[in-house]
Amino acid sequence: MEEYRLTLEEAIDLYRRAGLSFFPLKRGDKRPLAKLLPDGSWRPYQSRLPGDEEVREWLRHEPINVAVVCGAVSGNLAVLDFEGEEAFKWFLGRVRGTKAEYSVANTWIVRTGRGFHVYLRAPEPVRTKPRLRQGLDVKGEGGYVVAPPSLHPSGAEYVFVFNDPRRVGIARLEREEWEELLRILAPEEPRPAETKPGRRLPEDAVVRIVDALRPAYRPGCRDLIVFYLAGWLRKAGVDYESARRIVELLAEGDEERESRLYVVDRTYGLRGHPPSEEEMKGRTGLQEILEEQLSEERALEAMRALEEAIGAASPFKDTIFELLDYERQIYAVANLRRGIIARARRTKEGVKYRERVAVVAPVEVVVYEDPLGGYRRFKVRYEGMRTLILGPAPIEDHVARLKLEGLIYHSRLASDTISAVLNAFVRKGRAQVVREFDRPGFFLVDGELRPVNVELGEASRDELREALELLRALAEDWYPHAEERFATVVKWGLRAPFSYAYKQMSPGRWLPWLFLVGQRASGKTTLGRIVLAMWGLPRHEYERSGTSIDTVPRLGHILSRSTFPTLVNEPGGALAKEEVVEAIKAAVEGLVARGRFVHGGYMEVPALAPLMFTSNRPLPADQTLLRRFIIVRFHYSDQIPRDLAEKFEERILPQLGQLKAVGCWAAKLVCGEPKLLEDPLELLKRLHEEANLPTPPWCYLELKEEVEEDPAERVRGALVMVVNEVYARHFRGWAETEVREKLLSIARNRLLPWLHLKGDEELVLTEGVVEELRRRDVDVASLKSLADLTGWDYRTVKLAGRAVRAVVATVDDVASFLAPTVEE
Repeated sequence: MEEYRLTLEEAIDLYRRAGLSFFPLKRGDKRPLAKLLPDGSWRPYQSRLPGDEEVREWLRHEPINVAVVCGAVSGNLAVLDFEGEEAFKWFLGRVRGTKAEYSVANTWIVRTGRGFHVYLRAPEPVRTKPRLRQGLDVKGEGGYVVAPPSLHPSGAEYVFVFNDPRRVGIARLEREEWEELLRILAPEEPRPAETKPGRRLPEDAVVRIVDALRPAYRPGCRDLIVFYLAGWLRKAGVDYESARRIVELLAEGDEERESRLYVVDRTYGLRGHPPSEEEMKGRTGLQEILEEQLSEERALEAMRALEEAIGAASPFKDTIFELLDYERQIYAVANLRRGIIARARRTKEGVKYRERVAVVAPVEVVVYEDPLGGYRRFKVRYEGMRTLILGPAPIEDHVARLKLEGLIYHSRLASDTISAVLNAFVRKGRAQVVREFDRPGFFLVDGELRPVNVELGEASRDELREALELLRALAEDWYPHAEERFATVVKWGLRAPFSYAYKQMSPGRWLPWLFLVGQRASGKTTLGRIVLAMWGLPRHEYERSGTSIDTVPRLGHILSRSTFPTLVNEPGGALAKEEVVEAIKAAVEGLVARGRFVHGGYMEVPALAPLMFTSNRPLPADQTLLRRFIIVRFHYSDQIPRDLAEKFEERILPQLGQLKAVGCWAAKLVCGEPKLLEDPLELLKRLHEEANLPTPPWCYLELKEEVEEDPAERVRGALVMVVNEVYARHFRGWAETEVREKLLSIARNRLLPWLHLKGDEELVLTEGVVEELRRRDVDVASLKSLADLTGWDYRTVKLAGRAVRAVVATVDDVASFLAPTVEE
């Protein structure tokens, strides 16, 4: 496809020599550049050509787009406006072999941002025919087209193609050619006997619509008014009889009344080719025409009256109104054409703007209403000073983000005004309301277990076989010391994403969460990551620290994102907070994680996700909490040597992505047979059957019940280690020396800042001992807790003339605790 690019000066010279009327548009836009036009309007150029001084002024201005005016002023110019390449190719095929073929092949053709313009001169003035058929407008009297070298809003440049406009002029069609062309483009169809039922408008509403439009119903724009009005009425569910009655009244005395009624018939699918919803989407509508014919205030009042009478907002890029104050007649206004949200007041002169609240306006709104409950979430495309898409998110998050982007001009009014506008989209039928689970995971829907917004993809049986072989290698080669714990974690991980659905299916029944606890560097976190890998979960989203759940709102956020498990490392700080612990207990067993108040309404936050905890510290003491977990313990002997850990990271860690095939097949099996959730071993067997593999021994292993290590033993082991390390650092013969002598030597020489000798027989332990124990992964809450564990005294003593709270015990008692007598 040959392209012929012109500079702006060359294009304007071409248009003047071709006898065309033209005027400037905003750069990258289709709207007139009002400040360079007489009285801010392009209407004068519908009856005259621009003068030399006007053109020089336009060229001195900042970069501009240029529009060519159609109709009699430009020599009966008619432009066929094809919205896409498919419609244009269809036209070229249909015109081949007709009388008009030569003229179409030898005229100006322009590639636009989305389609093509074909410039022709008709035998007589042609009125604009919007949506003559799907993907086609005919621009004529009262219309204009954006012309080269303008910039389309998408960033594409309007450019001449096929023919060089400096050598080929605009083809002039004979009447016979033009009539044949129209027959090709809009073949007449018989009117069906019946029309689809709709909502009948009362007579007073019909009259109000006619009264609102009559002042602007003038030659040059009448066909467009009827086109956009008919589209609005049809979209709003108004019946055909009401729509026809409105146009009959509006077109009284109009010499082309039958043509106006034809537009109504075509819009309602009775004749010709009705415009599709996709074609209507995003087009400017009545407001642009009303503003050109009336003042802005009167145009806004007309739009408000139309919206009220029709009972639905305009489906085009017009203004949407929502009444805020009945007494003072204050409205929230979203002007989609200008890209602003404002407050306005209705007066006798019309609707007048008051405060500009935001410099963007919503043009597309999708509302998610979650069957799980909770607040509505809005996904909105905003246009104006900037174009951005926000959400799905609650309205307050939209306001916060718009403030952050610097698009809010009136903070005090922003929340109420934007809320009113978005809810007006819903109430007036402009929003798409989607009632579905908008969070990813597995849910019980209409009695069936279904994946929702889950993209696990497809995995072949070969990929499943490779993944199961990798699991076998992990169990036998890398976790041989902990195969039964490995099996427990994998079985839990296979069922974890279905835990919410399990609660839905079996009220009162629930799957416990997972707690991996004990010796550091023993592979606990890696086991959690294996679970994440089976479901293809990115670590940056599904592996968190304990601070991510250390408040009830943070916990609620993590639990309500999806039904997939989240790995939480070191949750100790969170588990020390009573309100967090109580929320966790409720979330494990129930469907709701927490409640919250939003805009005066109580919203429930669903408990979708199970959690995996890993910790090097002792378990919390709350037994009612621990009963809701599968506890998997790791000991000193489970510690993995550094060189082996490095080899694992180098060789095995990059392969964990293969495990996603396990999750893919598990989802398929469980959704088909939910009863598999009751027996994870059976699920593992079925997975191996699908891969034509025998079920390996590790799958049959079960976690053995372990007795929890006595907290006092952990304290004893840590203190013995401290005493031996300090004594060996400063004295010889530490192995032969009795514990009592070590304690006295360390205390007398003040080698530990928290160990003091009082008199000859008492030892005083101050707050530093608690920090020492914590550094060694022994979680003792306070000195009082240490006294309770050891049976020593907790009291106030004087040290260096200052009263402090401390643990006090005789040297013999401490020595006896650190080196107990072993009974036979």
